[in-house]
Amino acid sequence: MPNIGTETPPGELDPSFKDYLVRMRVAINIALNSPDYFAPRTTMPRKFKVGSIYYFGAAIPLTDITSEGLWIYKSTGWTLIA
Repeated sequence: MPNIGTETPPGELDPSFKDYLVRMRVAINIALNSPDYFAPRTTMPRKFKVGSIYYFGAAIPLTDITSEGLWIYKSTGWTLIA
């Protein structure tokens, strides 16, 4: 099974950012190891926030979702992560 390493974030980072990174690593590991964690979406979610991760089953016309995969919503927009 795929797994994202358990390295501790660098000490010079803001503590709340370090906690966020750890939470996101755990969430991604759960998703990678649980086939039902991300049900494939065929439409955009009604509401999403920075840090939201979705699995889109295909490209969604007229959006930034250009292919199948795991996408994360960042402050700069959607980014394909896997």
